[in-house]
Amino acid sequence: MEQKVYFYLKQKDDWPPFASEFIWANSLGDDRYQLNNIPFFAEGVSFGDVIKADIQNGNPWFVNIVKASTNSTLRVFCFDTQKKIEFSKWLGQNSCMSELGFEGEYIVANIPGTIDIDALEQFLADIEEPGQFEFEFSCLRLVLVSLRDD
Repeated sequence: MEQKVYFYLKQKDDWPPFASEFIWANSLGDDRYQLNNIPFFAEGVSFGDVIKADIQNGNPWFVNIVKASTNSTLRVFCFDTQKKIEFSKWLGQNSCMSELGFEGEYIVANIPGTIDIDALEQFLADIEEPGQFEFEFSCLRLVLVSLRDD
């Protein structure tokens, strides 16, 4: 069953503009939930994570991660239309889900563990411009691939 799981947010300089955020998740039983939305503000969690939540005032509130997915969460502020188009194109070419907020100027993206993070960071650095296109990972997971022969 899908339901909202709530997260307390740490605010600094009035950001984020909310004290809490809810993320849609599937209930797995035993106070466990699997996130099925991209977090906009919550730190350290990503789409697909299995989390534990305690019920407070009738609602589940995040406690900790039970099993981390291999996904990372990227947040972008973009005020430049051309850069937004370029970034959106990259997301589509790499099968990354994204959501928009704040009239399309705030983008959150799910970055699957199969993405080359070094290449992504280079792409982002190439289009980064203070005040026009800025990014941060709110959850960065590096997937180690074994190269050994069996």
